[in-house]
Amino acid sequence: MRNLIQRMLTFLLVFAVWLTVAHACHEEKTDWLSGHKDKFSKNAITIATEDTLAITSTSTSCNAYTFFLHKKYDQVVENAAQGTGEYLNVVAANQGCPAQFHQEFGLAIKARYGTIFQGSSRHEPQVLIRRFQQIIESNPQLKQACTGV
Repeated sequence: MRNLIQRMLTFLLVFAVWLTVAHACHEEKTDWLSGHKDKFSKNAITIATEDTLAITSTSTSCNAYTFFLHKKYDQVVENAAQGTGEYLNVVAANQGCPAQFHQEFGLAIKARYGTIFQGSSRHEPQVLIRRFQQIIESNPQLKQACTGV
């Protein structure tokens, strides 16, 4: 009987965790990472475990991408201001742009930097993703090359 209760509690816990991330890519649920720490804590093991758990517990690549944008926002912003960099290349790849168009993507992002990173983009990765998509749609080369994964 005790074993059955433990199994049921485990199932309920797993189900509850799944519910919190199941709709991460829907506009209604853009704050799914609000409970994650933005700052480094004294315990690196806790941070590594938290980040690993958050990435591996997500059910789609979209969840991993929104997690990336949330955790690496400052680095993405810095790369966007420069129009180049490894974090911006990750964004370009996740937006469906082939490697040979990453430079064009970076230049387009740099040109519209002020409009992309305004308002609530820091706390709402979906807003940022939509803005990246708008940049791609407004650029004929990117529109044709990027598949919009």
